[in-house]
Amino acid sequence: MRMALAAAAATLALAGVAYAQDNSGGGTLNPTAEQIAAAPPSSCDAFPSPPELPNGARARAEQVQTANTAIQAWDAQFRQVFNCRIAEDRQLEQQLLEVQARRLARRNEFNAGRAQFLETCRAWFTEVNEFNERNGQRVTDADRDVDARCVGGNQQPQ
Repeated sequence: MRMALAAAAATLALAGVAYAQDNSGGGTLNPTAEQIAAAPPSSCDAFPSPPELPNGARARAEQVQTANTAIQAWDAQFRQVFNCRIAEDRQLEQQLLEVQARRLARRNEFNAGRAQFLETCRAWFTEVNEFNERNGQRVTDADRDVDARCVGGNQQPQ
């Protein structure tokens, strides 16, 4: 009987170690330079290059007027791209919030499952120890350390 209980206890302990591994998916919300460089390009146009500006100290009136027209056209194009980039950023931010919400929901599910597992594992080893003591079997300090027998490994996520 002790052999069967020891085998069951060992199986549960091994399952505990496997269950306690890092399942966080890794990464943080601070991407590396490589991740930033590998990001897909913007769906917006590139910002336009500014027009060449005349030297105000030497320019004639028609040069300033031509430059003013060019600046106004550039300004309109720039603002269009700028507004597109703002809208794109807001859309990405909304997507990020949705992903963060899903990640937190999965973490909460994981943590609840882990808590249930640990509660059951601790109760099991406590019962096995009580059974073994009642039947005259030697129970060591290591046997009594049910937390060490159940937890093991990394407890991510939290």
